[in-house]
Amino acid sequence: MWFPNAEVAVNPVLLLLLGVMVGTLSGFFGVGGGFLITGGLLVFGVPPVFAVGTGLALIMGSSIINTLKHRHLGNVDFRLGMLLLIGTIPGVFLAEQTNSALEEAGIVGPVIRYVYILFLGVVGGFIIFDYLRLRRTAKLGGEEISTASLARRVRGLRIPPHSIWLPGLGSVPTYVHLPVSGIESLSVFIPVMVGLAVGFFAGLLGAGGGFLLMPALIYGLGVPTTVAIGTDLFQIVVTGSWGTFIYALSHNVDPKMTIIMLSAASVGSQ
Repeated sequence: MWFPNAEVAVNPVLLLLLGVMVGTLSGFFGVGGGFLITGGLLVFGVPPVFAVGTGLALIMGSSIINTLKHRHLGNVDFRLGMLLLIGTIPGVFLAEQTNSALEEAGIVGPVIRYVYILFLGVVGGFIIFDYLRLRRTAKLGGEEISTASLARRVRGLRIPPHSIWLPGLGSVPTYVHLPVSGIESLSVFIPVMVGLAVGFFAGLLGAGGGFLLMPALIYGLGVPTTVAIGTDLFQIVVTGSWGTFIYALSHNVDPKMTIIMLSAASVGSQ
């Protein structure tokens, strides 16, 4: 099938299969599946910038469906999600500007491919290392201590300034209570910085950032897994929407391709 926006021919059956896999991953694990989408579209011959923009559009649609499910179950920490988005939104914008500059220089394809491979390698290495570490500590009866100690250290960080002045509100502390996530006190700068990093890589690679954010929430902050999944999906909705809008302004999203994959993703998320 010919896709005029991306100027490429792709077998629609392959797009449907990719959509099903993305929907399944999003529903079960709280990741948008962007790391699969971008890689899959690149393999199918889709131009790199279109692979990123179209991937973000699919992430947005599939995550909306699953966020509504998790919201009904009470698994979304909207307060934490909003703090993440303060960093995520400018991160996505910065990534789009970076991709545009790389495209003008004629090196966007190789850069996205190499960064994509390197990034997946780093994430995969972290997962393997963490698995081996937990397996070793579990044998010593210290699994719970091992995973909780990092979260306690991160929660205990005190990053200045400890208060900011807001018009009409006066001096406001920069620490927040997150009851849904079970966090008594956390510096607002921590989720904002995490969101900035997630947003940049999401916008650069066309991923939702879930494969980055999930470990950060669970291991770094000690957020319960179910809440981490729901909150991650919530921020992916906004990240994907913002990223899709930015890339669509540059005509780097193929609506026809997105609709085909989204129809399959909605089935996979059931």
